[in-house]
Formats: sequence, C-alpha cells, structure tokens
Amino acid sequence: MLSVDRSSRPSPTARVSPAAEPSSRPEPVSSRAEPAKSARTELFTRDAFVGAGSRAARATPVDVSGKSNKELDGFLVGAGGAYDPRTTRIQDIPAMEPDGGNRTGRTVIHVNGIMTDYSSIRSEMKSLANSSGDSVIGIYNATEGGVKDVLQAGLDKIRAGENKAVDQLTSVLYDKISKGEQVSISGYSHGGLIVSRALQNVKDRLANESTKFWPWQKSGEAEAKLRNLVTVETYGSAASSYPDGPKYTHHINSADPVPGFFGLPKNIFGQRTGGGKDAVINEFNTWNPLTAHNFSRYMEHRQEFYGQKKAA
Repeated sequence: MLSVDRSSRPSPTARVSPAAEPSSRPEPVSSRAEPAKSARTELFTRDAFVGAGSRAARATPVDVSGKSNKELDGFLVGAGGAYDPRTTRIQDIPAMEPDGGNRTGRTVIHVNGIMTDYSSIRSEMKSLANSSGDSVIGIYNATEGGVKDVLQAGLDKIRAGENKAVDQLTSVLYDKISKGEQVSISGYSHGGLIVSRALQNVKDRLANESTKFWPWQKSGEAEAKLRNLVTVETYGSAASSYPDGPKYTHHINSADPVPGFFGLPKNIFGQRTGGGKDAVINEFNTWNPLTAHNFSRYMEHRQEFYGQKKAA
C-alpha cells in the first residue's frame, strides 16, 4: 500500500429545501445482492454517460418541496435536482459541473455521509466538482437524525440492514461493469462505508456468476473486472476495509476522529491496512479535531495532494 504523509468546512445539517445550486437541462434500483460548456456529453474515461443531450432533456426531477429527507433516500442527484431511480436512468441525468475551465471530462458518482440533508449533498457535490474538475452525480444517503444515522452506519459495518443508497450504488455499479464501462466513485464519511459495502456486493455477485470452477478463480476474475473498470476515492471514510480490485485513493486526516475510530486501522508499523490492494493513502494532519472532518478541509488537501503529484 502506497502512503503519502503530510502535515498541514463542513456539510451542514438541516431540512430538505429545494435546490438552489446550478441549473441545467435535464437503472432502477434492482440489486439486493450484498470546462464551461452549455451542452456536453458527460463521460467516464470510456463510458456512455449522457449529461445534457436530448435524452437528458427527458429526465424530469421530482418536486422536493414538502418531501422529507427519508422520502429522497437513495435518489439520484444531478444539476437539475433529485431524480427517482425507479423512473430515471442515471445516464439521463445532467451532472453537477465545475465552475471555470478546469474540466477533466470525467463523471464521478458521489455518496455523502451522515447528518446531510438534500440541499447539503448538492453543496458537497459542487465543492467536489470545483476541487477536482470532475462532473458529479450524487446518490443521496438520507439523514434521519444523528442516532438513526449512526445505527445505520453500524449495520453497514457488518453488511446488515436495509440501506437504499447501498442498493442504488450496487445496482449502478453492476450495470456499468456488466457493460464493460468504466466508473468512478467518491464517498465521504459514511458514504465511504456505503461504497465499500456496495463494492463487496458487486464483487460477490460477479464471482457467483463466474464460470470458473475454484472459488479463488471466481474471486480473481471478479477482482480483475473491478481493477480494470472501477476507480474509488474516499474522504474521511468510516469504512475499515474495502474489497480488493478497484483502484483506490483514500484521503485521511489524522486529526479526524471518524477515520481515526472507525476507518482503516494501522498495523504495528503505523501503516494503514484494509484499503484494498495497492491503495494509495493520502494522510495529512490539520491538528484541529473540531474541523478535521469538514468536507471542505478534505477538498483543500485533495487539491494539494494532486498538485504535488503533478509537480513531481
């Protein structure tokens, strides 16, 4: 596992409010197995994501007025608002675009953490888009309050209980991988745990469908598919392990109690383990635990990390 150590604002909590961020033009949940361009096609590296084409114009967001966060749980989130995954395909949704001309041409699926209302995931997505230059589509992990959110995260740790965001991400990932399309995923806090659970669901399903005879051959075939097609980035994740296969980069603030208590453990040599084979660890320390888990803080250090890599 490659590790990069260095030393050196937050997803708010509220009720559902209509989207106030960027406007744009505009696979159902099925699996239970555990820059400035006005009209452009959103692509993964070699994907068929459509962002603002003619099909996207037919993607109609739901009216979030009066809806609770729970009613939007597992919904897809794009530039135009929230979309019901039972009636809207993810490739028909306009992505949240970065401001300015720093564009990668890549689309990332982002999952938020606990205590995040609908308007806040949109703010989180915009922050990620501006920091990375990626276009962003969200899968909303709805908040039901601190106690219920923490209990759900605990169940996700042991891959138990229902989580609509897990189901939706599992469905999207399996569909993309089955078509041989590349996919990039981002998870923050509890969102990293959701990413881990969904990836394990998909890996298990791919292994079960393998025509190989021995279990290790089936697992190896599934791992190879994930390695070729899936890229993952996490920020302050609460997951302590990830399935081998995807290409991982984990951003960890040493002062952040979330990854500190619930995230990747350290071995006797002080190295993070469980991040997935060949995972890259970007670990830094802001020294202030009160603001250490802020998403904006992670975006600052993400930019610094990739800036240093380019300079090298």
